[in-house]
Amino acid sequence: MVKRKNLFCIVLAFMMLLFTLIPTYQAVKVAANTTQYTSVLDDLKRDVNFTVENYPANATDYSLQVITVAEGVDLRLYVYVYQPSYVTKPLQATSINISRGSYGQLSFKNYSLSLISLDGMFQKYVVEGLTVSSEDSRVYEISSIFRLWDSGIDDPAKMETNNVISEVSYPVARRWDFRQTGSKIDLKVEDIDVITVTDKYCGFLRYPSNSANIGLSYEMFDVHFVAFSTDKRIDNLLEADVYYVSQFCHSDLTFGVDNELGKKVDSYAYLDYKVDMELTGSGWWSKQYKWKSIEPVSDFIESQDIQYSFSVGILDVITNVKATEETLANLKKQQWVLRFAATEYKYYENGKGDNRWEEFTRVGNVSILRLYFETDGLFYNLGVVDNKQTGSSQPGNVITQTVEWNIEKLWEMILKLAGIIVIIFLVWNFMPSIVIEFIKLIFKWIRRGIKAILGFIWILITAPFRWIFRRR
Repeated sequence: MVKRKNLFCIVLAFMMLLFTLIPTYQAVKVAANTTQYTSVLDDLKRDVNFTVENYPANATDYSLQVITVAEGVDLRLYVYVYQPSYVTKPLQATSINISRGSYGQLSFKNYSLSLISLDGMFQKYVVEGLTVSSEDSRVYEISSIFRLWDSGIDDPAKMETNNVISEVSYPVARRWDFRQTGSKIDLKVEDIDVITVTDKYCGFLRYPSNSANIGLSYEMFDVHFVAFSTDKRIDNLLEADVYYVSQFCHSDLTFGVDNELGKKVDSYAYLDYKVDMELTGSGWWSKQYKWKSIEPVSDFIESQDIQYSFSVGILDVITNVKATEETLANLKKQQWVLRFAATEYKYYENGKGDNRWEEFTRVGNVSILRLYFETDGLFYNLGVVDNKQTGSSQPGNVITQTVEWNIEKLWEMILKLAGIIVIIFLVWNFMPSIVIEFIKLIFKWIRRGIKAILGFIWILITAPFRWIFRRR
């Protein structure tokens, strides 16, 4: 009886302990899942001028519209977005272009966005990689915001370009200026002007780094470009900033395996019409190239057509580098071209067919960030609204090599050979007999000397064998 009573007490104590722990576990779990960020609508409603009714739902409006930005006490920047089609087609922002320079000093970067609060059509994002400055004046000039391309609602890149659009951009065209005096912060918001890319073609052209690139292994240059048109006329394009993603690749061509060896790297190119792109190969017959980094399409087409040659005796190896007809057709539809990057291409094979590979750098997600240009005598420095777009994986030009007789050198060699024969004939026929006999004597002694040397070598080789046979 006593044992049963003790057992009952132990079970009762265990159950009481269990019920005591359950609420504690649930509280810890809730605390762990509770976001550290305030909600998007709570933040927006702090502004007395904000009214939800001013942001109606629209099933056919797939845009992203930035309502405002805010600086957090954690020194992070927050972006508040209105997405009209949320009820029928929820969409999410991926990145944003922000310049933090002072007025007129534009330097746009593409920042990733992370969604941290969602309430219907209203979204709150944190800007990754951006830390609020400690300066008293902080400017955020935002040209555009991006979302993923959606095949159900977005037009693809033109089929003939073999281009792919990865992210679609929408204009923001606004500047937020935070002015701090002590603990007081004044905010000034202004609309700004931007320029929009209306059409675009991305690609690359491949050029030999050496005139003698005709072996089993060779190196080349890949020159990456973006050709484009805009909604504003540009008389003279002076500067351009370009964003792109690069990734080193090694492809095993023997088994058709594409190995991604490098990580994707966000890259930027800052182009000036005064600064040319210059490339120099290595080794004998190395090639040197020099192009404009910013060109009208017509000049670009003329500058990419190259022919050069090198001689091997009486043979000329002629190399022609020409854009394909498809490339030319796509280029002619655009206004300006930017050469924004040059990467190396390497090819190797052992000649047996069991070891072939290539190394190169993939370039994609190309987007123009800023254009500085002159039109009608006025200068404009504007942020750009432009999609992220990737070109074809194949070069837009072809390289052909032909071997031809060098007629001039061939005739020169024939004449020289004929002259030597004539001279030998004349000398042999008109030379005094004593000289001829002397030459014959020299050749005779040379022949005897060679015979003696060979005989000596034979004696040395056979000496061990003769010694062995004598012993027997």
